[in-house]
Amino acid sequence: MATPWPLVGRSRELELVGDVLASRDRSAVVLAGLAGVGKTRLATECLALATARGLATSRVTGGQAARRLALGALAPLLPVYTGPGMERADMLKRAMDAIVDLGNGRPLVLMVDDAHLLDDASATLVLQLAATQSAFVIATVRLDEPAPDAVVALWKDELAERIEVPPLNSACIETLLTGALGGPVSAATLHQLAESSAGNALYLRELVLAGVESGALGDEDGIWRMSGSMVLSNRLVELIEARLAEVVDPERKVLEALAFGEPLGVECLTPMTSPKKLDELEERGLIVSGQDGRRLEACLAHPLYGEVIRARTPALRSQAVRQSLASRLQATGARRREDALRFATWRLDAGGDMSPELMVSAASTARNRWDLSLAARLAEAAVQVGGGFDAALIRAEVAILQGEGATAEGQLAVLLPMAENDAQRVQVASARVDNLISSLGRTAEALAVIDEAYQIVTDESARDQLLVKRALALHLGGRLSEALDVLQPLLARADEPIYPLVAYTGGACLARAGRFARAVEVSSKGVGVVGSGPALQPAFRPSTHAVVRCSVLLGSGRLQEAERLAEAEYASGVAEGSLTVQAVFALLLTRVHLAMGTVSTAAHHGREARNLFREKQWRSLARAALAHLALAHALAGSVTEARAALTELDDLNLPADDLYAIELRRARAWTEVAAGNRAAAHNHLREAVALARHRGDLVWEDDSLHDMVRLGWADEASARLAELATLVEGDLAPARAHYAAALREDDADGLLRVSGSFEEMGAWLYAAESSAGAAVALRRAGESRRAAWAELRAGGLARLCEGASTPPLRAIESQALLSSREIEVAALAASGLASREIAERLSVSVRTVENQLQRAYEKLGVARRADLADALAWVTGDDRSA
Repeated sequence: MATPWPLVGRSRELELVGDVLASRDRSAVVLAGLAGVGKTRLATECLALATARGLATSRVTGGQAARRLALGALAPLLPVYTGPGMERADMLKRAMDAIVDLGNGRPLVLMVDDAHLLDDASATLVLQLAATQSAFVIATVRLDEPAPDAVVALWKDELAERIEVPPLNSACIETLLTGALGGPVSAATLHQLAESSAGNALYLRELVLAGVESGALGDEDGIWRMSGSMVLSNRLVELIEARLAEVVDPERKVLEALAFGEPLGVECLTPMTSPKKLDELEERGLIVSGQDGRRLEACLAHPLYGEVIRARTPALRSQAVRQSLASRLQATGARRREDALRFATWRLDAGGDMSPELMVSAASTARNRWDLSLAARLAEAAVQVGGGFDAALIRAEVAILQGEGATAEGQLAVLLPMAENDAQRVQVASARVDNLISSLGRTAEALAVIDEAYQIVTDESARDQLLVKRALALHLGGRLSEALDVLQPLLARADEPIYPLVAYTGGACLARAGRFARAVEVSSKGVGVVGSGPALQPAFRPSTHAVVRCSVLLGSGRLQEAERLAEAEYASGVAEGSLTVQAVFALLLTRVHLAMGTVSTAAHHGREARNLFREKQWRSLARAALAHLALAHALAGSVTEARAALTELDDLNLPADDLYAIELRRARAWTEVAAGNRAAAHNHLREAVALARHRGDLVWEDDSLHDMVRLGWADEASARLAELATLVEGDLAPARAHYAAALREDDADGLLRVSGSFEEMGAWLYAAESSAGAAVALRRAGESRRAAWAELRAGGLARLCEGASTPPLRAIESQALLSSREIEVAALAASGLASREIAERLSVSVRTVENQLQRAYEKLGVARRADLADALAWVTGDDRSA
């Protein structure tokens, strides 16, 4: 880790100090803030600024020990005697002269850290230095601590510019950690660290150091992630305990109660101490209060106070605190859903009577809040106290969400005989389907489970729920047309409880078929419907309409809108603590950035999606993330990394043909492209096109055909692209068809127009490739000036693509790599002409031709004429031999 940490988020404060130093309108600066926000770090930087401007500098620090002596804090700067027996005025004058002499004739800047801890004499001397302009003072003070009157006078008498130093915001924390750790940090980890530290730079540093030392915070394929619980260092615990040390009973009991139960209504706290004492705790910055509806609530002033208090409270005492909280909440009335969850949790932790119904309800609430570890504990407790079918079902559902697929399957198999009616049988079957698909990747088995259940249930509502699940399984297995056939009679029933999943599945299938308007219409109808029953299993519940809408925006070419939507949903998942939402939208962000051509960003999101799905053990979606990650690496020309992702994917041993099988073939094709194997790439893309057409997946068929055009097979793909332009809604499919037609016809103007269309969509890579194609066509036509302009345009667009390396882009590189005459000679040699024939045609000597050919060989990395045609095709994007 970087040492010292980078200074971030303080540019405004540093600039203000610099202005005050330069103008000398004030003779001091006071940096005020809470403990640990970085006042000392900022003051040190200000002192370095003064040194850089040629000023003399010195520093002292206030403290409790030095406070007992007159001039104790300044003693290290005072070689002259200023001890007992000296008149106060004479002592201060001698001390001031000694400090001024430290400048050796230069203006002195004196940094006084923790000025609120100065003894009265030191504070008076600092005030005199500023008032007489004998030195420029940079002082730091704590906002929540009283300061000596002389220090307060610095800003009260307008001698000093008082600058409040706030806690670091999330953006600053991200910048700080990226610099300190030397790489990007996952959004969930950033959120966790920002929430836990509350922007306190000192606490943040200690959390990160402890996380790295313990291994809880580590680098996973270039992304720093926190796994497991936050780790507190001994130093951090000591710092916080020192802050809480002066609090004694009964106020200590208030802090304990808040540590185990915050937020708490004030009515729960007033029996422990007086309202006046609660006010004092708030004034000292130990608790904060606020109104939540009609309830006045209190919580600890910093999240880590609770962590430390809980860690230091003996087991018997913590049990008593929880029992007391449960009793108080029961007495005041648990009227809110959150109250029921907390009551159940306290009862679970403290022991005592537990109602099975309460535990099941609390487990459901915890699951919906994505607090899965708590949900698992509550569900297990519900089973143990006789919760029956409902308790066992939610225990299995939580196991699915935690990625414990094999455990969940065993629990569900045992649960099936307990089902007493069709509704319960459908619940078990639906949970099994979710588990078999998401965790185990066994779509065929999931369909068999539905078919078996359909044979034994007779209730029409239950059968409809099974049909919806069947459609979902077909969709996730890539069988889009069959899924839509199953859903067709259900799509008109938008007022039924099962409709949310009908809307999601139907919207997703319609989006894959390019019917974007209908997809949004169907999906949006499910948003306002209150769903119930197993049709809305939690594994597929979150943000379903946003998933469909993002897919629609992506497929229609509205890439920047898709990016904004996916980023917003991802941020929501981070804030809620939902790994599922984070993972799903990290995967969607990967797809969006692949379409944009920002391959490095795509790889970043792909790694995060892979890591999250891997952590959840959702193997089928981990496979999808790996396919997109391989594609991102391949587009960047990173063959080794692309092959590594594909190897990891293959090691999952999942069925070959699921929803993302087409994208997997595209990833394999581009990996072969990066490795220089054109024939294998061609085969993979042909398979992708055939599979997409068989499934009715027009959007991914369009993607695959466009890949073929980009790689030189426009003759093979352009006719079907033209058809798809009339079938797939939006601007992207027509632009691809125009690209293919213009490329076949060597239509430079057409290629430039379609480049503009791609650029407007935010598809930077496609735009760069189209412009590069125009440059090649213009070179052939002898329009060198326009060709140079097209190359410059292509190069500018390519720079937005974060190192993407594709054959069309290498046309730009080839023009810079080979001279126009070298290209001409190489092209003639590739066509089969002998050196003498080329020399005669170009009116040059045979020796000149041979020299130019030799340079072309070296630049293109080939050794003989037979390889020239292929090499030129790759760098110009023109496969005349195909």
